[in-house]
Amino acid sequence: MKRPSRDPGTAIKLNLRREVNFGCPVRHKDGSGCGCPILTFHHFDPPWAGNYLHNPEGMIALCPHHHNQADGGLWSNEQLRIMKKSPFVDDVLRVQWPWQPESLVIKVGASLVVGSGSPFRLDGLPVLHFYPEEIEDLGISTVTFDSDIRDANRKSWLKIKDSYFDLRLKNTTNVIFSAQTKTFLAKHNDNTYISLRFKKYTFGEYKAWLESFMPNPEIAVSAYNSTEKVGAVDSDGNVSVILFEGCFKTHKVGLSVKKDKIHFESYLPGRFESFEMGTTIVSAEHRAIMRMHNGPEFFSLG
Repeated sequence: MKRPSRDPGTAIKLNLRREVNFGCPVRHKDGSGCGCPILTFHHFDPPWAGNYLHNPEGMIALCPHHHNQADGGLWSNEQLRIMKKSPFVDDVLRVQWPWQPESLVIKVGASLVVGSGSPFRLDGLPVLHFYPEEIEDLGISTVTFDSDIRDANRKSWLKIKDSYFDLRLKNTTNVIFSAQTKTFLAKHNDNTYISLRFKKYTFGEYKAWLESFMPNPEIAVSAYNSTEKVGAVDSDGNVSVILFEGCFKTHKVGLSVKKDKIHFESYLPGRFESFEMGTTIVSAEHRAIMRMHNGPEFFSLG
């Protein structure tokens, strides 16, 4: 007979992540703990081997390092049950952001932010911002991330500062970091969400990828040349890419990014507008800015 899948399914995994407040629950006797949001799922009662059962009461979400230790029998079943009831993470998930490529391109809709900049800003605040930085002690280049993502009431929700991640868990309904950290998702109960997927292409593959979603071949060639010009090709000859999606609102505007589309709406009385943005190539120096009647900036790319 075919052995059942070790994957317990979406619903059980979501409940197990929520149970530990989306961070590895392992505590240390000095009061510190793990809190890593990269979670896998450990079967301890009954163990997976020889049983092949998904019993949520006998499963726990752990980071890969502590999952490996749990497989080795480091903790008793009772200790694991206590971890489930008293996780290390309380109201805020604080960890170091795991992505540190040499250079970066962010795809937002059918547009690109190359070298540095922000996929977009709402009311002047960067939803996500990245810029190159040198690690002087090591003599290497990397990309540093910042963010200030707010909920629909403009209350602080997700911040990244100097590549440290700070997510308020109140009203957060889901957080996912894939095991290889190539995918990140955070959802708020007001439908605000951000999704990031990390990919890497050779420079030749990158050109073909651009042509797959940019409708105008001339724009694809321009994006290809701009990427090389700003130094967004790493020392291995690869281009690191983040695929950005999300939904964000204020009392003035709403913006959703999904696959190759950026959809904008204005909620101002008497000034309702709704449209989809086309393809553009931006950076920190060359931005695309949306204003109404010479008023304040609603949102911008770059």
